[in-house]
Amino acid sequence: MSWIIQNIGTILVSALLIAAVAGIIISMIRKKRRGRSMVCGCGSCKACAMSGSCHKEMKL
Repeated sequence: MSWIIQNIGTILVSALLIAAVAGIIISMIRKKRRGRSMVCGCGSCKACAMSGSCHKEMKL
């Protein structure tokens, strides 16, 4: 128990970092399932000049 008390700051910071990374990964998975690109953040791939090379399988 004393080890936990001595290292509570490290434990809390580590837990926050793990939660942040997990949130980012979950967000990326959700975007991919919706068909959005994780590379471009323009929101409208039809208007993007790189849409042909970014989304080859999509018909625009």
